[in-house]
This record gives sequence, structure tokens and C-alpha cells, in this order.
Amino acid sequence: MTQLANIKKDLTKLGGETMCYAKLNQTEKCNDGLKELESYLTTALVDKAFIFLILVNALLGENEKVVDLITHAYNNRLPLILLLNPSPILKPVKNHKRFKDIMLKAIPDNVNYKQKKQYKQALLDSNEIEKYSKELEQLMMDYKPYLNPDLSLKDLASYLELPANYVSQLLNQGFDKNFSEYVNTFRVNEFKERVLLEENKGLTIMAVAYDSGFNSKTVFNTFFKKIEGATPNTYLKSVQKK
Repeated sequence: MTQLANIKKDLTKLGGETMCYAKLNQTEKCNDGLKELESYLTTALVDKAFIFLILVNALLGENEKVVDLITHAYNNRLPLILLLNPSPILKPVKNHKRFKDIMLKAIPDNVNYKQKKQYKQALLDSNEIEKYSKELEQLMMDYKPYLNPDLSLKDLASYLELPANYVSQLLNQGFDKNFSEYVNTFRVNEFKERVLLEENKGLTIMAVAYDSGFNSKTVFNTFFKKIEGATPNTYLKSVQKK
């Protein structure tokens, strides 16, 4: 793995964790994460760092700061995916005048483009399924939307600029999963990584599960056993023995 790839992986992990701290109101850890994210603004990953800074501040309710960051990023011609596929996290600022102005400048034909896609009659063909499957996997790995416990099929559809029924077809035919199975698989894998981190040794299993995007103990236990073939407790004991 190249040095840049390692840095990118570290940034993705840092961004996801800082978003969790913001959602859980863990102020000190969140502020530390924000400072670390800002250190990436002088690297080749400045665009991705900006996206995480925007999302974290949105979760904190710092709407003016969010718009300031988006304005700065746009003025510096940074390729922000958030402008093309507005994240559900940005819902509180979507009616902000400056945000609307940037959206119109960045993608003036956005409304017409979305309408054309919405009224397309045919479902996805095999080539489109392959194309959007890759886009979705990249999205899930880079931006970790599954860390949002309220993530919905409609939210995923907004990221991909597709109608929800298209995304449902994409998940069924591209991954042989429904929405819950697809998203919770990422959450289980996230849990498996987080639960072994030294910094999380003092947390309960459910605390780590909530940090990984789950919002229900029953759903977590059910999906974990379905995917891993063992309960979370049994799994954790087995890996700790190795």
C-alpha cells in the first residue's frame, strides 16, 4: 500500500470517528478530531478533509461554519461531492441563502438533471448495475454514511442521484442484499475493527456497536450472528485468544 493510500485510510478513519464523537456530544474528543482534520488541509487530501470538516460541523449544528467551509471550498475549486449529492446531514443548511447560491453556481442544471433521471422509465441494465455498484462501494468506504444510524434507502439514493427503487434494484441484483443487509454488513465490519482498538477497550460491546452505526441492540445482535455465525460476545472472546 502506498504512503498516500495509508494517509487516505487514516483520514477516513479519523473523519468517521470525529463524526461519531459529534453525534454523541463527546466535545473534547470531537474538538481533538477537528484539529487533526484541519491538519490535512495542507495535504493532497484537502478536498476529503474539507468534506469531513463540513459534516462534523453540520452534526454540531454549526450551520454558519458549514456554509463558510463550503464557500471556501467552492471558491478554491475543490471537488466536493457534497455539492452534487447533498448529504442528509446537511439538511439544516439546505435552505441557507449562501448554500443555495453555491448550489446554483456549482451545478446550474442540477434540477433539470434530477428530473430527467427521475422520469427515466427503464430500470438499470447490467452495465449500469456494475457502474453504480462500484460508485456505491467507493462511497461507503470513503464517506462511511452507514455511521449515521438514521441512514435510509432514500438517503443512499440521494448520494447516487438515482430514484430509490433503482437503488433497491441495485442492491438486490448487484449485491444480492436488501438495504438493511447491505448497510448492516458495513456496520458489523466497522464494529469488528473498532472493538479491537486499544482506545475502545474500556467501552461496552453495545457502546462500540452504537459508534459503528447501529441504533438497536436487537438489530445488532441479529445481524452480527447472521453474518459471523456467532454472538458478539463469543466472537470477541475468540479473537482475543488469538
